[in-house]
Amino acid sequence: MNKAFFFVNTEGLRVLLPTSNKVNIPSPQFQAATLANLTSTSPASIPFYNNLFGLWKNARGANRAQNVLLPGTAANGQPTGNGCGTFAGLGTGAAAAPCALQFQSTAGNQTNEWLLTTRVDQNFGSNDRALPIPSLRCSMHRATSRNTKDRFRRLIRSEALP
Repeated sequence: MNKAFFFVNTEGLRVLLPTSNKVNIPSPQFQAATLANLTSTSPASIPFYNNLFGLWKNARGANRAQNVLLPGTAANGQPTGNGCGTFAGLGTGAAAAPCALQFQSTAGNQTNEWLLTTRVDQNFGSNDRALPIPSLRCSMHRATSRNTKDRFRRLIRSEALP
């Protein structure tokens, strides 16, 4: 009657979490002004900024970005472009260009969960039993995100400013 029993179970779950966020991205005018400034102040930084601007430009939904942010106010009291805050580098007053555009993103976040359950029983005889590990449960919950935020983090980690 000497018998060993093993039980192993594994389960997994993949869930797509819906999200909805307003996203601000630099306007083409702000990008051009930034690159023009870097040409004279820090030319080695231009490839890094080109990568950042490419990331924002190619973000899902960026083609729907609109000039809807509120204008700021420069130190002299003049209104600045929409989304510029106190930055007056793109002009002031009615001729001010926007610094940022905005779009509504509905890119989802995927999350995964994994569960492992095991049990080992040993029967030595009709009245002798051992349960060395009555029940062992391990779980792993790892949230992953497959959206612009992830790509931005990877970009920042791979390239640092000179």
